[in-house]
Amino acid sequence: MPSDGKKRHYAEIKDKTMTTKIVTDIFDTYDIALAAYLICAGYELSGMDRSNRSKVLFHIKRSEGIDAIVKAFWDSRTSVDAQSYFNHIKRLKNQIHSS
Repeated sequence: MPSDGKKRHYAEIKDKTMTTKIVTDIFDTYDIALAAYLICAGYELSGMDRSNRSKVLFHIKRSEGIDAIVKAFWDSRTSVDAQSYFNHIKRLKNQIHSS
């Protein structure tokens, strides 16, 4: 564990000669439903990458427990307020389609 006591998450970049580990504090997903759920669960959207015209990459600030929350989402073991979830999906869609 690093000296500041924070648990670090790593992304691996592989090329022909070596593997490099880069510390990342961002969770990325292309799934708007997952992004909306994470926002409902209290995680913060830190940005969106629209460089690919056919899909949007959502950047969520990584914090303790996000991996377990994501697994629970995919295992259908989660619940949030339906109105809040719907509103976050609408807000994300508005952000995608605005300039």
